Amino acid sequence: MRPLAFRSSLYRTLARFTVVASLTTALVREARATDARTLTLADAIALARANAPSVRAALARVTVEEARIDVARATTLPVLTASATGEAFLAHGALYVPGVVSTDTSYRYLTADATLSASWVMTDFGRTSRATRAAALTADAASRSARTEELAAATQAALAFHVVVYDDELRAVAEATLAQRERQLSITRALVKAGVRNPIDELRASVALEASKLDVAAADGTSRKDAASLASALALDPATGVNVTPANDVEVDSDPARAGDAAVRESPAVSELARQAEAARARGSAAHAGRYPTLASRASGGVRYTRGPDLGIASPSQQAEAAIVLSVPLFDGSVNAKVRVADAEADVADAELARVTLAVRTEATSAALDVARARAIGEQAERLAAGARANLSQVEARYASGLMTPLELLDAQGVDTTARVAVVRAKRDVALAKTRLLSTTGRLLGAPRDERR
Repeated sequence: MRPLAFRSSLYRTLARFTVVASLTTALVREARATDARTLTLADAIALARANAPSVRAALARVTVEEARIDVARATTLPVLTASATGEAFLAHGALYVPGVVSTDTSYRYLTADATLSASWVMTDFGRTSRATRAAALTADAASRSARTEELAAATQAALAFHVVVYDDELRAVAEATLAQRERQLSITRALVKAGVRNPIDELRASVALEASKLDVAAADGTSRKDAASLASALALDPATGVNVTPANDVEVDSDPARAGDAAVRESPAVSELARQAEAARARGSAAHAGRYPTLASRASGGVRYTRGPDLGIASPSQQAEAAIVLSVPLFDGSVNAKVRVADAEADVADAELARVTLAVRTEATSAALDVARARAIGEQAERLAAGARANLSQVEARYASGLMTPLELLDAQGVDTTARVAVVRAKRDVALAKTRLLSTTGRLLGAPRDERR
């Protein structure tokens, strides 16, 4: 009788553990639902674009480069300068001049000058226009770089978002399996009580139930960890947690060749490097223009007031001058060096453009193939899941009638769980591959933030 008493005590302990575990899980989920922030995919992408430090830094660089356009253009603008000076001289006592010694006296002398001057580069034969064009191209490249950073931040957020969405579905699969094991334990207890099954079958069902609870706990922990990763991708506090609303499906062209062509044509990373190469060549042209002459004009005018001893304020004297100056650089060793630097930068940009173009085409082709692969796996998983559900339904009915063994039921439950997990993972892989494909073409961002990009 002692083994039977031991089993009875074990069953009561397992039952109490089941109730406590279920209540604890419910409370944790309720707390998460209360504290977490619920986001759509559009919300996640908008937050990533607005909050990512890399995006803010890239946009600040755009502002810097746009300001440099004005700096380059300013060399041909007129310059107007005003200045004023004053001088005072005071002497008391004898003054010593070569050959003469004066008697004691006091001597005061005051002057005041005011000058206004203006200068203007009438033409520099293309220096400024070339430098301005180079600065404008550099600013445009920086703008495209900012869009590339936005796309990277949005892609990271979108991928993390889809992972969280399908984490929830995987947790739902684990919970459904847990419900199956709970029904199995209830049926087994009834069969044991009726003498149809051995008590060891009830213990086996209890162990299977605890294994399912472990799977639910693991799925819940993974979901929370991935939610924290999503919050981090959005530059939010990872401890706050987030909930997500599943996104609508987006149609994409999964033909590898067309996907590669579209990516090269639309990718902001490719257009950024193309513009960088163009800007480097423009800087070389601007550096070459350093050999050109400059024609400038300048003019100035001034007035002087003088006050000496016993003279009061003398009549002011005026002066004015004007000139046109032609400057021709005869030798400047820095010009050739600047040209070589710009040419080398253009070569670097061209090589980097070729590398990134190949990388973008490869990523788009790979993503398109992954979409097709995940879709095929998903279709097969759906067929497997349908068969597994039908099989499990029959096995559960026969088990309740005492016609099948617990091992056969556990096997049917395992196949059903595996099939449902495969369906969720295939859907997740399709979503992730589509996100990568949309990212390579820039479609993930939609329209640029403003017309300058």
